[in-house]
Amino acid sequence: MVGRWGTPLPIRHLPLPFGGPVGWAPLKYLLDVGFTRDVWAHRIDICAALGRDMYLTADHDGRLVGDIVAEWAGLHGEPFDLVLTGPAGGTYSQGSGGEHVEIDALDFVRVLSGRLPGSGVLRHPLPL
Repeated sequence: MVGRWGTPLPIRHLPLPFGGPVGWAPLKYLLDVGFTRDVWAHRIDICAALGRDMYLTADHDGRLVGDIVAEWAGLHGEPFDLVLTGPAGGTYSQGSGGEHVEIDALDFVRVLSGRLPGSGVLRHPLPL
């Protein structure tokens, strides 16, 4: 086996410094999560640069966005009510009394990755 799936199991569990809010994480985080999100986020960038809509489905893209929201929420811990619009969107919340944010799901991802500015609870980045 070659490529990321061929990485020996002991090596997949070696901790690596990811910096920012993620900190130290096993190599398997990069192999299993990071690469998938990175390629997907580049699709967003390419579509934005070309001025084209990105083909999205709730089953595929919505699942990626949901995973991103879950990790982001766990890292910063602040309460929020989040409404992500568009085919990849959904409604998410954490705690009570938090900021209410309504934003397009792809713009949300672009904010977290630093491609667009964010304020309030959206000031917390998530490397993509």
